[in-house]
Amino acid sequence: MAPVFKFKPKNDPDEPGRIGNTISIKGLKNPSTEKTKKIIETKLRELKAAILGSPDLQRAIIKQSDASVVNKQLIPKIVMETFPDLTLAARRNVNRRLSG
Repeated sequence: MAPVFKFKPKNDPDEPGRIGNTISIKGLKNPSTEKTKKIIETKLRELKAAILGSPDLQRAIIKQSDASVVNKQLIPKIVMETFPDLTLAARRNVNRRLSG
C-alpha cells in the first residue's frame, strides 16, 4: 500500500518540513471555506479517481499534451463538474491541493 500524506501550510520558517506523514509546504494556503476543507480532507481521493478516469484527460495523456494544459484547463474543468457549487476561489484552492 502506498503511504498517505497530509499537506499543510508552513507558517513558521523554523518548522520542520515533515513530521510523520504530514508535510508542511511554504506558500500553501489554508482552505478558504469549511466546504473546501471537507473536500480536501474527505473527497480528494475520489476526485483524483474522477480525474484519472476522465476521457478528456486520457486523450490528453495519449496525445502527450503539455502539462500546463492538463493542470490549467482539464483538471479545473473536472473539479468544476464534480463540485459545481464551489466558488472560483474554492475551486482554485482544491486545484492547488491536487497539483501539490
